[in-house]
Amino acid sequence: MTYKYLIAGSPTFMDSTKATITDEFQAMLTADFYTTFDWYIIQEESSLGSGTFENINVRINQAVDSVTGVKLGDDFKLLLFEDLDHASEIGHLYSFDSNYWLVSHSEILKSLGSSCTVRRCNNILRWVDDNGKEYSEYCIIDYQVKRPTDGSRARDIVTPEGFIEVITQGNDRTRLISDSQRFLFGNTDKWSAYRVYGGGINNFLNQQTSDNESANVLHFMMGVNYLNEDTDDLVNGVADKYRQQYAISASPTSITGNVSDDFQLAIDLTRNGVSVTKPITYITSASDVATVSASGLVLLVATGSANISASMTNNSSASTVILTTVSASPISQDEIRITPNQGYVLQEDTETYTVYSYASGSQQADTFVFTVSGSVPATSYTFTTVSDNSFSIKNEYLYLDAPLVVTCTSSASATKDFSVELRGAW
Repeated sequence: MTYKYLIAGSPTFMDSTKATITDEFQAMLTADFYTTFDWYIIQEESSLGSGTFENINVRINQAVDSVTGVKLGDDFKLLLFEDLDHASEIGHLYSFDSNYWLVSHSEILKSLGSSCTVRRCNNILRWVDDNGKEYSEYCIIDYQVKRPTDGSRARDIVTPEGFIEVITQGNDRTRLISDSQRFLFGNTDKWSAYRVYGGGINNFLNQQTSDNESANVLHFMMGVNYLNEDTDDLVNGVADKYRQQYAISASPTSITGNVSDDFQLAIDLTRNGVSVTKPITYITSASDVATVSASGLVLLVATGSANISASMTNNSSASTVILTTVSASPISQDEIRITPNQGYVLQEDTETYTVYSYASGSQQADTFVFTVSGSVPATSYTFTTVSDNSFSIKNEYLYLDAPLVVTCTSSASATKDFSVELRGAW
């Protein structure tokens, strides 16, 4: 028999003892973990802010206030993990009991057990950024609605005049929330509007003392605001959703050609009906049939079909698809393009349009004759033929009952009708 002597208090002795106790406790925990009544399979966020969840085995217990020892309400739960090395930092999300739960306290410095306290997310933050892109994040709204006092005393009240505290996960999306962002809370029967106020978004709750990027939760206060029926989505509860409405159209709307042909896409992007300039992203569904460059130049490379999509770089919901068909033999494609592709003129404004004929994507030398038809009174507009390939329309007075219809007839006898609305001044 060989004996090994360790000096009490030495690092070797302490490490060996700690490892032995930890291993024995882990073995005991593993043996008993699945025999208890509080064992469940729930979903754990795979990484902070990812929005993807994975199954995990946990034990769920009643949470207790670490200071008073009083059991917390049913919106708080204590999660116990089987693996002693399992770490769940503050801000991570879990899903169980048809709810999402945010980690409010976590055992980063290990004891013999690995656990965390989670709090139920009782609401959702929904908002739209300046590019019209919509976001949705789970959040906790504190139970108490408060109001400022004269400083002599503070009291909790439940009235619309108060302010509320909001806690949500700190991620790349929630950090986009502006200091004056509005939100709607409630339901389709009754929405209440609140606006971020005071110090704005507080993300200074670092998980690592000297790392200012380690804050996993955001805290901010919200004060009462008012509903705006013109811009708020009162069906889905999204504040200011209709303040930034983007739409996109492309010319040509479809492409038909033969191998080696190329077509330049012209994009018209509007915000609330007014043309704007924003970055556009182009994608092809079949690069072996048709490719598209960053500037929207489509090249046909092989027979078949492909979808070319054009969308706002920061808002993929504003997009359009151009069906592209490629044949081996040349195809004569005639198309009349009108620029800008804007079907309205505001009151007292004048818009000039250019018209050209295209064959297989190439601009032709055709000239045009323009005629006006429709039921719009002649006093509501002034129509002028500027050249053989352009005309202008001045909106003298709005007329919303019907559009003005301009028929463009080329020297090759091809025609295209273009409708223009006479809208009021915005």
